[in-house]
Amino acid sequence: MRAALMLDLTPNLADIVVPFTVIVPYDPAIDSYRGYPNESAKRAVYQRWVAHTRFGRVVMIAPSRHFVMFDRPNAFEATLTAVLSRDR
Repeated sequence: MRAALMLDLTPNLADIVVPFTVIVPYDPAIDSYRGYPNESAKRAVYQRWVAHTRFGRVVMIAPSRHFVMFDRPNAFEATLTAVLSRDR
């Protein structure tokens, strides 16, 4: 798990040529302590990151902590289904 969380793919993002969606958790109770005063600020950081791709998108799910699929499984499933349907 540590290796996966430490992996930085930023240098290779420009090589992605398919639709690319990042599902990002936001929790006002903890993210404000990590430098994100609000959801918009965190979204902006991730949008700058995915801007390295041609087809990058950011979807926020709040309130949720690190693992959206465990914290908000229904919201995650709905978001994933929508993304997959849209990208066909």
